[in-house]
Amino acid sequence: MAYQDQKPIAAILTLRFRTTTYFKYGCSDARFNKFGATPWLLWKAIAAAKSQGALAFDMGRTQDKNEGLLAFKNNWAPGNRPLNYWRGPAGSSSEITEGWKLGLAKRVFSHLPHGLLVMSGKLMYRHIG
Repeated sequence: MAYQDQKPIAAILTLRFRTTTYFKYGCSDARFNKFGATPWLLWKAIAAAKSQGALAFDMGRTQDKNEGLLAFKNNWAPGNRPLNYWRGPAGSSSEITEGWKLGLAKRVFSHLPHGLLVMSGKLMYRHIG
């Protein structure tokens, strides 16, 4: 985490498996972007990974539509490569992540009181996936 006057302004999460360190998540308070805390944290993470014997630092996957994040990552490590997904049963992954049913459910559940959310979760989660 990065701090400015004891306030957290940015954080990243990295994971290590064997000789590769993976950048999994980053967040920041946009009011403090001028300090460049996220790039600073990434640089520190890369240096730490190298000093601990990592041979690779994987910036992780990014959707093609997320042009800002792609540009940010490409400034660190140009030359991305496609990642193909194979899913079963047949069906479009966009149906799952962008379908009208999910959109409707998000709108409905965002307005439910906490107690009703907990109860509906207990009822539905055992039937999903």
